[in-house]
Amino acid sequence: VINGFELTPVDIVIINEGTNSFSILYGNGNERFSNSITYFTGYDSLPYASATGDFNNDDLVDIVIANYGTNNVGLFFANHNNTFQNQLIISTGVDSHPTSISVGDFNSDKYLDIAITNFGTKMICVFLNDQNGSFTKSTFYSINSSSPYSIDVGDFNGDKKLDLFIVNIGTNNIGLLLGLGNGSFEEVRMNSTGSYSSISLALHDYNKDNRLDVIIVNNDTGSIDILNGYFEGFPTPVKYYLDYESNFVIAHDINNDKILDLIILCRSDNIIYILSGSRNGLFSWETEYYTGFNPCAATVGDFNNDGRIDIVVVNAGDNNMGIYFGNGDGTFPRRRRIQTGSFLNSVAVGDFNKDNQLDIVVTNNYNNSVSIYLGYGNGSFASQVTYSTGSQPQYVVIGDLNNDKCLDLVVANYFGKSISVLLGYGNGTFANQLTSSAGYFPTFIAINDFNNDTQMDVVENNMYSGTVSVLLGFGNGSLAKPVTYGTGSRPSSISIADMNNDTHLDLVVACAGTVYTYILFGYGDGSFSNAVSYFTNMFSPSVAIGDFDEDTRLDMVVVDPNEESIGVLLQYNRGALANKRTYASGGSSKLRSMAIGDINNDTHLDIVVANYGTDDISILFGYDNATFPIHLTVNMDSNSHPSSVTFGNFNDDKHLDIAVTLAGLHQVGILLGDEQGSFIRQAVYQTPSISPPLVVSAGDFNNDGQSETVVGYDDNDSIDIFTIYNTGSFRDLKKY
Repeated sequence: VINGFELTPVDIVIINEGTNSFSILYGNGNERFSNSITYFTGYDSLPYASATGDFNNDDLVDIVIANYGTNNVGLFFANHNNTFQNQLIISTGVDSHPTSISVGDFNSDKYLDIAITNFGTKMICVFLNDQNGSFTKSTFYSINSSSPYSIDVGDFNGDKKLDLFIVNIGTNNIGLLLGLGNGSFEEVRMNSTGSYSSISLALHDYNKDNRLDVIIVNNDTGSIDILNGYFEGFPTPVKYYLDYESNFVIAHDINNDKILDLIILCRSDNIIYILSGSRNGLFSWETEYYTGFNPCAATVGDFNNDGRIDIVVVNAGDNNMGIYFGNGDGTFPRRRRIQTGSFLNSVAVGDFNKDNQLDIVVTNNYNNSVSIYLGYGNGSFASQVTYSTGSQPQYVVIGDLNNDKCLDLVVANYFGKSISVLLGYGNGTFANQLTSSAGYFPTFIAINDFNNDTQMDVVENNMYSGTVSVLLGFGNGSLAKPVTYGTGSRPSSISIADMNNDTHLDLVVACAGTVYTYILFGYGDGSFSNAVSYFTNMFSPSVAIGDFDEDTRLDMVVVDPNEESIGVLLQYNRGALANKRTYASGGSSKLRSMAIGDINNDTHLDIVVANYGTDDISILFGYDNATFPIHLTVNMDSNSHPSSVTFGNFNDDKHLDIAVTLAGLHQVGILLGDEQGSFIRQAVYQTPSISPPLVVSAGDFNNDGQSETVVGYDDNDSIDIFTIYNTGSFRDLKKY
């Protein structure tokens, strides 16, 4: 373990299994180290693993050791004079034989806790910090089928709570324990990648999708497994029966409890229905209100400036809109009705004239127009001003499409098979429409920036062709030609959100002609994946997105007019992993060591492994999707038996190089890299060591910008530090 106990310079910790101790070498910043200071871990303790951290919050780095032989962990608290207190012994249980240790704050109390693999008893042990220098609270989690060998900590399900991942020796070689944030964990979920002996792991987001991935080393098959975190989808929906045909849903916090509630329109019954949300994703009946005839769309806003959410509903059957003024507690006792144009389809709100009062725009289907109602801020509105659109406008949204900081209107025209853009002047008036071609009978439209160019883009549905079309914006109000993606039958509404937490916007499409909702995952460049279907068992014309159970994962609500119900689908939050790739070095490779870094400067992580049996180094070059299609083998000398690899900048050219211990030759090899990922083996002018080198690490011990190597040996009580010439050859040796 290499750590900076005083931040700089670098110090070294060595576990000495043979002498039941660990040693510390303090660096002085000029590539030299103090004589080793050794601490006894107990007779027959056989120290096996270590971790470092500040366990008592005194800004000093402490050391914790897993003692395989004496079935305990030893905690050494640091003093201010670079010494350590006597070992605090924490029992891990009879015959537990701990093999690995990891630390993290498991209960959010800002104190580090400890997690340990008990190889002998097939358990994971978690010790919670008592905040007074002791760890009396312990919980054991049974693994049963396998013996846990190595452990690491990370947040696999994105809930900001630390989870535990283990690799095992036995039938199920991997396991995941999801953290609850209070120091306890869910029951372990065990799986197999096909190996029976996995000994090492590394956690990282290799494909940059904001989900942890895992690399596993298997010493029985000589292979490496890549497990990718992925979007698992949704379970079967929880249904709520309303006694009315539901057609439209939006999600918003209407009672100021910071929890999302649902507003549902029931067109055939002329009802607006309110469901109150809770923090666990469940909903309860709140109230219902009568509307005008055939309510078809709604949205929310504060129209009278009282700090409470109001609702505006457009009624297609009697050509008016109703405004329901909220009390802030989820009730809406007062209503105002405003006469409008002919056969309304949609409504949107925004401040069109920059007077800090909300205004309203509605589509007039039969008049081929939109109407603007400027708000006075007291719940009343000026008379409508009408602007022409294409034929039968069905839906309107608001956004700034020409980057002039004035709100514009974007309209989907059903019979016109077009999109109208009306650029706003910022004073409540709008220019004549700009028209772009759309798909086949659009009835819904949404906007956002899909390609991260700071310009608004458009997506619209094509009701009768089972597709949606994406039109990228140019930033001047004009749109590119539509790019079409297939969905289910009768796509009816589209929500835009980052469903899989990869920082790219996705499209969620509700389809009235099928019992599936579809997600098109965005790539961040304006393009999208093929539609992925998620079973809802509901023919839904509308979908709402939100984090309804507060687990930081977005959930869905869909409506079903056929069953007079809604369905709530809470996204799985289980930290799912898929075994995407297995890379085998070869049946006789006897893979011994792995290192991870960006070798060829392409911003993608690569993998280097030492193949003891085949006398070579394997390099797997990574790509964006966490695959490693290019495999480079660097042959070492015959019977060299590479046993450990590490990275460093050994020749001061700013490119990563590789150091490898050659156990068969009793030497250390250097491979100098270039920016393209190729390597040159350096001639070794080095007197063979007495013992075979077992492990190598690298660090800049003298702050000259160039790495030195530290080598430990199989049956020798010393470590060697090699300084390297700029040519990559060794200069001198310092033995400790």
